[in-house]
Amino acid sequence: MKRVGIAQILAGHDECTVPLILALNRLGIYADVYINNELREKRGDLFQSLHVEHHQIYIEQSTKLKTLNPPPPCNRVFWLGVMGNKVKKLIYLNKEYSLPIMFWTTFAKKPSPMFEYCQEIGMHLYAFVHDARNGKLSRVLAGLSSVTSVVFSDGMVDAFSLHAEKIKPLKFYLPPLSDLSKRQGLQGREVNNSNDLRIVVPGRVAYARRDYGLLIDFAKSLLSQETLSVEPTFVIAGGISGDEGKRFMDDLASQNLLKYFECPCISLTSDGAPFMSYEQLFSCLLGSDLAVSNSLAVKGDYTKVSGAINLCINFKLPVLYLNDYPLYPEFKDMASIIIDSCDQSQVSAFAKEMPQLVVQKRKETHLLKDSMEQWNQQIIQEILSRHK
Repeated sequence: MKRVGIAQILAGHDECTVPLILALNRLGIYADVYINNELREKRGDLFQSLHVEHHQIYIEQSTKLKTLNPPPPCNRVFWLGVMGNKVKKLIYLNKEYSLPIMFWTTFAKKPSPMFEYCQEIGMHLYAFVHDARNGKLSRVLAGLSSVTSVVFSDGMVDAFSLHAEKIKPLKFYLPPLSDLSKRQGLQGREVNNSNDLRIVVPGRVAYARRDYGLLIDFAKSLLSQETLSVEPTFVIAGGISGDEGKRFMDDLASQNLLKYFECPCISLTSDGAPFMSYEQLFSCLLGSDLAVSNSLAVKGDYTKVSGAINLCINFKLPVLYLNDYPLYPEFKDMASIIIDSCDQSQVSAFAKEMPQLVVQKRKETHLLKDSMEQWNQQIIQEILSRHK
């Protein structure tokens, strides 16, 4: 069985690895994942949390690399406790059993020494770009050989139009992290029109990244509506810590909203963990009915996507956008609810229709995720056909 490499060398964006594994496995291809061990230490083991079948290996300076091959018939996850020459040798030894490609799931600023090494040994790299607004990054990519850019939405593809002759990016969707509905009974909540309704706010509390004034104003407006048919509970699915966490809790208290917010991961001391573990995060998402976006990072130019919102789509939660735009206009607002939270008539209508609307949009999330998975299968097949 063929194998393909996936590299997440930086300490972030491990969520990019799993949809690749899922798409590859469905085509009969195993994955060798090279991933920074700091991610496991910070948030836990994503692959175990999503029940990805794999064999995990911890790479330290003392690891005997020649004992790792030939590979067993399964995915392998290499948790990298060291970098440099040790990892270069690991990739080189594994190359004998793999197709000559590497999915590089975070390309930032310029090629790293490890990236350049993979080029030197004859690998074609598929570089995942997380911000298509970065003109300098586009120019860097345009000058690289044996590299194909990968982006995450139609808007990001359009953002590369200035270098259309040299950069022809592929599109790959991140939400299909797993087929959770078929595994371990992780079905999520069944929405009932007459019961309580839980609205999750994904992401750790960070005022530079999210507009909490907007969120609090919306919560106040929604709770004040006479048309409100179900009293919602807002769930903060992220770490609340340090000065920013204290500021957020003070803001809630000043507006008498504490009883309407659940904060399962809170530590206001300066050394409090800023991230939820994956187990905690997935529990919050599975226990919710609707997500709300108060992102400052993602705007109407569609040149970035939100990892937090992608997680919600993966867990089949419709997303309510406040004065914002859905991440994927190519799907024509499927599984999205868009309201102007400053418009009282819109908030009133939403309050009245909320339970029925959530049920309808929840059904759409299944179609959205299936559409993304089908697209991903098509793209991976196209890539594999180039490197037989």
